[in-house]
Amino acid sequence: MNLYVFKRHGVPLLLLPTDKKVALKTLQTYLPQTTKAKLVYHILSIAIRLNFVKPLLKQHTLSGVAAELCKIFNKDFQKGCLGFLVCNPDHGDRVIAVKRDGSKFSIIKATTIDKKTSIQKEFDNISKFNGILGIPKVISSAEIDKVFYFEMPYYKKAKNISIEDKRIHELLLEWRKHKIIHGDFAPWNLRETDFGELVAIDWEWAEEKDDSSYDLIYAIKRIGTLVNKIPEDRIDEFVKTTISKCKWMQDFVSNE
Repeated sequence: MNLYVFKRHGVPLLLLPTDKKVALKTLQTYLPQTTKAKLVYHILSIAIRLNFVKPLLKQHTLSGVAAELCKIFNKDFQKGCLGFLVCNPDHGDRVIAVKRDGSKFSIIKATTIDKKTSIQKEFDNISKFNGILGIPKVISSAEIDKVFYFEMPYYKKAKNISIEDKRIHELLLEWRKHKIIHGDFAPWNLRETDFGELVAIDWEWAEEKDDSSYDLIYAIKRIGTLVNKIPEDRIDEFVKTTISKCKWMQDFVSNE
């Protein structure tokens, strides 16, 4: 079974199977922030839907963690039901895989076990905060040979999510009760269950800390700098203005 590689700056980013559904969901794990990256994202999405991945991209020889995962989940790989987002090489040898089992999809995050990486930290935090609103569920985890991985359900992207969403308020209130902060909270790190509940991903920066307004202010700052291109010297003003326009934000911050 072949995987086809999309490279960014000459470095593999996405390893896509010919299975259309798996390839699309693999692409959707990539969260482009720049205009150029978003354009490439849409072009790839169209190519996948038109079954054009094979002629558009080159075959790729697997190595590292991705190759080890293909051994572990060999039946799924052979059926073309495994695709990969290969993470930033600066963060170590780690990958995010999408796996299909019939009509169900799951996410697998994997890394080498010889280094303490963000994936291990994320698993530890998710396990610690298990059962709290907005925390992903863990399907399985294991250390096999040189690889550590954990698997969780594939949560769909939250559509038209904004920082003012009342569901975000519900999450922050729940986390306040348990004195935890996400640490990298932003709308693009939110997913949605089939019942419309929000689930936050990427828990490697989470802490048990009584500073619940941190996540809200952090999210507004990220939106300001990355989305609205607000200069750093005006970001505090942007935060104050954003909070002043939303009643629940005002109440949330004042009740810190």
